[in-house]
Amino acid sequence: MMRLVIDSQLSEIRRAARLVDEFKAHHGLADEDANAIHIVLDEVLSNSIRHGLAGAVSHEIAVTLELSGGEIRVEVEDDGVAYDPTQAPAPVLSGTL
Repeated sequence: MMRLVIDSQLSEIRRAARLVDEFKAHHGLADEDANAIHIVLDEVLSNSIRHGLAGAVSHEIAVTLELSGGEIRVEVEDDGVAYDPTQAPAPVLSGTL
């Protein structure tokens, strides 16, 4: 398991990316697996920083990567506004852009 605590600044996402690279090297992950983790973390962290922290100046965000039983677990923990995407209203897919 590897864990990193970053500040809620977009520039800190690079530190999380380095953690993924270290995790990949340590566990011998395939490039495609590491790339998928990079994409997930970039999306989750940028959304958390931009939207979930309500413009707060500084919050801590914990990133944990774990490999267990052949499965990779990625956990991001912050103290921002709770958001459950399964409870969000369905998007409007008709009409013009």
